Amino acid sequence: MRGSTLVVSVLLSAAALVGHTCMGFPLDGGPDVRPSIPKEKIPEDIPDEVREAILGLYSSDPVARIYYTVHLGKLGERAAPAVPFLVSLLGRDDGKRFGREPPDLLKCTIEPGDFRNLAAEALRSIGEPAVKPLLAALKDENAWVRANAARALGWARDPRAVQPLITALNDQQAAVGRIAAEALGQIADPRAARPLIEALKDSDDSSLARPVIDALTRIGRPCVIPLIDELQHPDPSIRASAAEALGCLRDRRAVGPLVDAYKQQRVGYNALLALGRIDDPRGIEVVIRALKHKDQGIRYCLAKALAYSRDPRAADALLDAVEGPTFFYAARSLVAKKDWRVVEPLLATLRGKGGYRRQAHLILYEMTGKSFGFDAKKWQAWWDQNKEDLLEKEAQ
Repeated sequence: MRGSTLVVSVLLSAAALVGHTCMGFPLDGGPDVRPSIPKEKIPEDIPDEVREAILGLYSSDPVARIYYTVHLGKLGERAAPAVPFLVSLLGRDDGKRFGREPPDLLKCTIEPGDFRNLAAEALRSIGEPAVKPLLAALKDENAWVRANAARALGWARDPRAVQPLITALNDQQAAVGRIAAEALGQIADPRAARPLIEALKDSDDSSLARPVIDALTRIGRPCVIPLIDELQHPDPSIRASAAEALGCLRDRRAVGPLVDAYKQQRVGYNALLALGRIDDPRGIEVVIRALKHKDQGIRYCLAKALAYSRDPRAADALLDAVEGPTFFYAARSLVAKKDWRVVEPLLATLRGKGGYRRQAHLILYEMTGKSFGFDAKKWQAWWDQNKEDLLEKEAQ
C-alpha cells in the first residue's frame, strides 16, 4: 500500500473509533453508496492514481468513499476514466433515508453531504470528459440520476446542456424540473428565456416559480420583453411571478407596463415592489402613494423597497411615514439609507407613552451605537451635541 493511502486509511479509522461525524454521516457506518458498475470492470490501462481512487469508491468505510470521490474531482480531466463510475453514483440509494425510488423528490431534499452531490461535484470538476455522459444521464430511468446530472451540468456551465435541460424542465418528477431550472440559470444562456417562462406557465408545481425567477434574473436583458408580455397572462400567479422577476432584473423598460398593471389591478404589491427595486422616478411616485395602503404587510414591503431608492422623494415619504402606522418599517428603512433626519421623530416617540418606545430605543441604539436606554433627555443631549455635524456630513 502506498504511503499516502496508508496515512489516509489510518486517519479515517482513528476518526471512526472516536465516533466523529463527517459531512452528516457517522464514521462508524453511513450510507452504503457504491458504484453500480462491477469492480471487475475497472480498466487496467489507466493511471495508478485514478485506478486506486476508483477502487476507493467501493470501500466499506463511508468516509473513505467520500475522500476518494472528492479526490477524483481534484484530479480534473485526468480522472476521465472514472466518469462512468461517478455517474453510477448519482442514483444509488442509501437504503436508509429514502425509499428505492421516492414518489416525490420534492419531499426528499438532496442534502449537500450526500454521495450523490459529491459525485456530481466531482463530475463538474472533471469537466469536458464528463459532459456527454451527464447529458445521457438526463434520460436515465432513475429520477435521482436525472436530478443530479442536471445539477452537475449547471455547475459545469456547458452550453451543450441548454437544450437537454430545457427538455428536463418538464420532467415527470417535479424536483428534476426545479433543478433543471436552477442549472439553466447557472449557464445563463438566452435560449432558455422563453422555455423557462413557458415552463412556469404550464407547471402545476408552485415550487418551480422561485428557481425560474432566479434563472431569468441571471439570464438578464433577453428576458425582459417576454416577462412584460406575461403581465397580461390570465393567471394572477403568473402575473405576480413575472412582476417579481422584472423587479429583480431592474430594467427600466418594465416601468410603464408595471405601472399599468398595478393601476389596472392586474398585479398587486408585486408590481409595487418591482417598481421600488427598479428605482425609476415614474415608478417611485406610484410606490410612495401606496405607502398609505391599508395592509400593514404591504406597507412594510414598500418601505423596505424605498430604502434602496436614490430618489430624494423616497426619503421624504419615509420620514412622513415614521409618524404614522408604518413607524417601525419606515424608520428602519431610513436607518438603512443613513438618513439622520429620522432621529427627531424617534426622539419624539421615545418621549411619548405609546407602544413604539421600545422600537424607537432599539433603532436609535442600532443607528448610533449609544446606549442611553429610555432616557429621552440623554438622547436629546447627545443629538443636540452631534446633530449639526451629522446632518452636514449627510448633505455632502
